[in-house]
Parts: sequence; structure tokens; C-alpha cells
Amino acid sequence: MQGLDIANNNHNITDKGRGQNIFIEDEVVCSNSITIEWINAIKGKKPTRSRAEQRRIQKVPLLLRKDEHKTHEYDPVVVSFGPYHHGKEELQLAEKIKPAILRIYISGCHDKTYDDLYNKVLEVNHAARNCYVEGTTEAYTDNEFAEMMLLDGCFLVSIFECIALPAGKEQLMALYEHLGVLATMKLVRDMFLLENQLPYKVLHVLMRVKYEDVGEDIINKFFNLLNSGKMFRSKRKEKEEPLHILEMYRTFFLSKVGKPANSKTLEYTSTVITPTGFQDINEHNYMKKISSFPSATELKAKGIYFRPSNTIRFESFCLYGMLELPSRIITSSSKTIFKNMIAYEMCPHNPNDFRITSYVSLMKSLVDTPADVKVLRSAGVLMNSLGSGEDVVKMYDEIGTPVVNSYIFNEVREKIQQHCNSKAKTSLAELTSEYFSCPWTIIALLATSCLLFLSLLQTYFAMSPPPDKCMETICSYLKKNVRQRFHG
Repeated sequence: MQGLDIANNNHNITDKGRGQNIFIEDEVVCSNSITIEWINAIKGKKPTRSRAEQRRIQKVPLLLRKDEHKTHEYDPVVVSFGPYHHGKEELQLAEKIKPAILRIYISGCHDKTYDDLYNKVLEVNHAARNCYVEGTTEAYTDNEFAEMMLLDGCFLVSIFECIALPAGKEQLMALYEHLGVLATMKLVRDMFLLENQLPYKVLHVLMRVKYEDVGEDIINKFFNLLNSGKMFRSKRKEKEEPLHILEMYRTFFLSKVGKPANSKTLEYTSTVITPTGFQDINEHNYMKKISSFPSATELKAKGIYFRPSNTIRFESFCLYGMLELPSRIITSSSKTIFKNMIAYEMCPHNPNDFRITSYVSLMKSLVDTPADVKVLRSAGVLMNSLGSGEDVVKMYDEIGTPVVNSYIFNEVREKIQQHCNSKAKTSLAELTSEYFSCPWTIIALLATSCLLFLSLLQTYFAMSPPPDKCMETICSYLKKNVRQRFHG
């Protein structure tokens, strides 16, 4: 921590920025609980808060916001959920429609009233406050905060209803009428921003009032549509309640990606410090692990084909290889969703396996040119509703992957490299790629082969002509068959 001078002998910490001393003989005296945890860690004390209590709806790390052209990917453009962006002038149009959406939501809650929903939210109000970074909700009284949670929560659930349920048509028409089509289409983008999340506890109580135990099915149908363009029912396997919708979608996304085949763990392999620096226990050549994958067209040229699957796996056969990848649809919201899931992984107390970041890094390697997009689209691995192939390449180029878990796909990478190093397996593919990549070359080869065959046949008969009697027999046979064909 910058600005602090630590003297371990007398347990005296001087804050150079403020010129104040904080004595920590038996008890730590400090207004900031994060600093308390830090000081207690220096003294060797265990954290006073559990991991669950430490997890918060975080703000985007400043290092990710540093690049100005990325900033707009983390801020809402139509609607705010929660306190972080509440009250912004550019988001007031959506604020005006929230009460109307709330009334429509209540009308479908089977004789429930505003007070019934408000009291349900009030029951989890304290827990919802604790889901946000300390100091960000102090400006709101309990009633104001509960009202904000109620309005935002019903608005968010209504978005799920609009897309996943036929009964959501009324809410959708209200959104179109008051926000317009363009702004309505941006709602999905805004609901997956890291700083624009509502505690899942609030959504859970609101959905139970209206849907009892089937509210989560609506969210999963929405996720399926967003992920693959198809709507079907699927159950979440994790027993632990998600912190918010972004975390829930990340878990859903990874359940469809699956673990790499034969992968026992996705954690970093242990390292040791040697006189020459950090060294991996199991693998000394670290550069092999961090090297990128070849592009899709490069792999195809080596006889490697693609197939949609529920996992990421590579199998090498006699004359070809097969790389299985999850099938994904690319939309106008994909870049924002990927960036915010990556930002989620970069925050403290969140999963540190960097699986989304690593998956995006894999796709960035495979999708290097529009030709790669075409290869993956033809294989059913990539569905593009964004526009041209250039748009997909540009999207992946603009997604930064600051940290990746280089061990996640290491086994797949090594198998691909072994296949590419085998001349016996790649020679036929390289020959086909070089000489038979265009149908006109195939036609030209066939024509050339026919001419060569006829030339050889003519040369043979010129050098060894058949006997005259043989020729007479052949001509007689042909005349007889032709006469029967036309007259019989």
C-alpha cells in the first residue's frame, strides 16, 4: 500500500499522506475495513470476514478503464441497475418508464400488491446493501434503497420475460413505445455490465412472488437464446447462489464450454523459485504454454477440421485431425459481455482461473482473418449475426486479454502441435490445400488427365495396331448394337 511506512518492531504505521499514526498493539484502529484486513494480515492474524462476505459487486479495475476507447464498454447507455450509475442524466428516459413496467409486473403477480413486493425486497434490503462496495450506498435511506431495488429488479426480470416468454409481449411493447427500438435493443447490453448489477437475492424474491420455483427457468431460456440462438430449458447445477446475473451467465457460459478433455484442474501449475528465477515444476518450457493457437485456416491447411461440441477437445486420426469447439453466436452485445466477464475475473475475491479470458484468447488466435470466420461458420462453430467476417475479426481484436491461464488448453495445444509436426498426417492435407483448394483446379486436373490418357492410348495403338480381322469384328459389333438401339 503506497503512502504507508511500516515499522514491525513497535507496530506503528505512519500514513505519510496524512501524517497520522495508527497504533496496532492489540486492536487495529482504522476507519477503512480493507486497511484493517491488510494490517491484520501483516500481523499474521486470520481475516475476520469469510470469503462469501468479502465478495462484492465490484467496480471495473482502473487499469482496464485506463484505455479511453474501452471505457464505454463498461458504462450503461440506456438504463442503470443499482447505485453505481443511478441518477445519471443520460439514463433518465429509462427511469421514467420503470414505474410503468413495475405496474405491469405487479398485474401479473396473482393478487399481489405493491406493498407485498416492497416488503419482500425490504426483507433482503440489508443483505443487498452488503453486496455493493462499502460507501456506495450510504446516500440512500433504507426506504430509498429498497424502492430502487424494487424498480430495478422488476425492470430486469421484465427484460427476461420479454425475450423468453410469450406473455412478455406487453412489457416489450411498452419498452418500444417509450424507449424506441434502438434503445430497447441496448437493454441486453446494459444488463451484463459489471458495474450495473443487482444482487441476485433481490431478483430471487421478486421472481418467487410471480413464478414460485420456475423463475430460474426463464433466465436459463434467456441465456440459451443469447448464447446459441436457441431457446430450451436447462438447469443450473451449482448449488451456491450467484452474486448477480453476470456471474450467473459466466457460470452458464462455462458449463456450455466445459473443461478441456482429460483436464483434471484448471488452476495454475505450482511454481518454484530457483537461482535463475521462477520455474514450473512440471514443465520447464513456459513459452510453449503461452504460445497462441494457429488460425482456423492454418489448421485446416494441416488437415485439422472443426466440429461443434460441448467441450474443447482435439483428436488426431490417421490422415486428419478434429478440433471440437463450443458453438457460439456473435451479436452486437458479445464484445461488451465478454469484456465485462473478463473485468469480473480481474476483480479481487472473484474466481482466479481466468477461464473466460483464456477462452477469448483462444478464439482471438483462431479468428485472425475473415477467411477464419468463414471456416468456423461453415463448421457450425461460429454463428455470426454481427455482420461481415471483418466485423467479427475486429470485435475479437478489440477485446483485451490481460491475463490468461496458459495451462487450461495446454494439452489441446500440444496435441495440435504433434499433429502438425507429423509429415505423414499433414502431407495429404497440404497437397490438397495447395493444388485442390479451387474447383477449377480440380476440373483442369481431370481434363488434363483425360487428355493424357487419350494421348497414351493413341500412341499405343499407333505403335501396336490391332489386326484387321479384330477391327472388323469390333466394327460389326458396334453396327449391330447401334441398329438394335434405334430400330428395336
